[in-house]
Amino acid sequence: MKLKCIALACALMSASAQVCAQTDSTSAKAQHTPVSLQFAFNYGMLQANTSAFLVSDSLGYGSVSPIGAPGLSAGVFYEGRIAGERSEWTWRAGVELQYSGAFLEYDKKKKNKEEYAIHPLSAQLPIQFAWYKNPVYRNVDIELYSRTRSSIAPVLGLRPGFPLGFASSVHPELNDYFAYADVGAEMSFKLKSNVMTLQLTYGRDLLQRLATGSSDEYNIPVSNLFLHQITLRASFF
Repeated sequence: MKLKCIALACALMSASAQVCAQTDSTSAKAQHTPVSLQFAFNYGMLQANTSAFLVSDSLGYGSVSPIGAPGLSAGVFYEGRIAGERSEWTWRAGVELQYSGAFLEYDKKKKNKEEYAIHPLSAQLPIQFAWYKNPVYRNVDIELYSRTRSSIAPVLGLRPGFPLGFASSVHPELNDYFAYADVGAEMSFKLKSNVMTLQLTYGRDLLQRLATGSSDEYNIPVSNLFLHQITLRASFF
C-alpha cells in the first residue's frame, strides 16, 4: 500500500514538473499568473501517549511506538492580493494531494512487528496568508513580481484534510478528517520566465486523529494521537 501511495504522489509531482518546464520555455516577458503548481517534501512527527498492553500470558506485555517519516505532496493553488500603500497581504487557496509515511509500530513480542500508517494518503484544502513589505498588483511582468518578492515574508495558514479511504490502514480506527495550523516563511526567486517561491512551514495538528469511543483493540494502548509536520514547499507561477 505504501508503494502505491508513493507511486501516485510521484506521478503527480512528475506532471507538475513537466508543466513547469513548458511554462519556463515561454517568453521572458511573460505575465505573472495567479495560478501556481506546488510540490512539497514533508517530515511527519507523531505525538502520542502510549501504554503497554497484554499480548498473552506466555509473551507478556507489548508496546506501541510512534515513528516519524518523510512524505510528499503536489497541488494547484490560486493566489490573490489585498494591497495597501506600503505593504500587502497575499492569500492562496488550493487543493493538494499528500502522502505521509508516519506510522505506529506495535511490538507484540513476536518475530515481526506490526506497522500501521496514520492517514497515509489524503486530500487537503490549504488556505494561506503571506505578508510582503512591497505591494504588487495583478498582471505585472515576472521580473517586477520576483523583485518585490525577494524579501522573506511570514506565512500563516489553515489546512483541513480528508483521508482517502482506499489507502487507509486497517488499524487503529481513525477519524475521517483532520486540520493543520501552519506557520513559517517564504521567499521568491526569478527563473527564466516564471517565479519559484520556496516556503518552509511547521504544521501543528489541531484535531485528535483517533476515533472516539472505538472498540478497536489497537486503539486501547494509544491516546492523544497527533501528526505534526515540517514542510518544504516549492511553488511555480
